[in-house]
This record gives sequence, C-alpha cells and structure tokens, in this order.
Amino acid sequence: MANITNTGNESLRLLHHPNSLISSLPTEKFQAVRKESQKVLAFIGVRAKFVQETAAAKGAYTFISPGESVEVTHDGNCKGATSISILIF
Repeated sequence: MANITNTGNESLRLLHHPNSLISSLPTEKFQAVRKESQKVLAFIGVRAKFVQETAAAKGAYTFISPGESVEVTHDGNCKGATSISILIF
C-alpha cells in the first residue's frame, strides 16, 4: 500500500503515469530482493506504453489538496521475496 500525503501549502496535480505510486497497475514500481543474497527477483507484471501528452490532454490527473492523502493498494505478492525496495524512475 502506498500513502501519499501533500504536506505543502499548495494543491498537487499528479499525472496518472502507470509507473507512479498512485497507479494500481502491476507495473515495475518496486523491486523485490532476497534478504540473504540481495538477489533481485525477476519482474512479473505489466510494461505499459504511456504517452504523457495524451494522458494530460485527457485530464488524467489526481489532485491532492494541502493536508490531504491518497492511498493506493499494490499487489505485494512477490514469491520468494523477503524485502521490497522502492525504485525511483
């Protein structure tokens, strides 16, 4: 689960990018790692084709007001994983 809170004084406008934490699509947002060996497990999920300009033109945004939070549930079922790391793209 990802919980994103706007701690600033201005509203946020977040584009619905499939690799962002606000997307519930099973894209490669996280990296599953075996704790003992630090081996990164193979990604199993969706590789989404995304055109920012098209999404923006269609108004595909999430708005978060100051003090507001958005919660998105992600499938954390990574077989063989003992830890999950967040990747920043």
